[in-house]
Amino acid sequence: MAFYTDMLSKYKRLNIGEKLIAINIAVFLLVYIIKAITWLLQIPGLAITDWFVLSKDFNELLFKPWTIITYAFIHASLWHILMNMLILYYFSQYFLNY
Repeated sequence: MAFYTDMLSKYKRLNIGEKLIAINIAVFLLVYIIKAITWLLQIPGLAITDWFVLSKDFNELLFKPWTIITYAFIHASLWHILMNMLILYYFSQYFLNY
């Protein structure tokens, strides 16, 4: 329980850009763990990211409007999230200073 309270107190001290980075990393790890479990259990056809990525088809967007927000939290690989979070960190620091 001490780990949870320690992480919660650290999260509360972050600025908004750092909180977005923490949420992105948590979602990335959660999706990665779910994909690993489905691969280990050999569950076919379960593509959790299909429900959260933004589609090119406008008709599909009408039936999944939450993808406008959730697509920002889905990343394809470790390098993808690393580069996005690095850019997010520097730009958020820049904009928060002004």
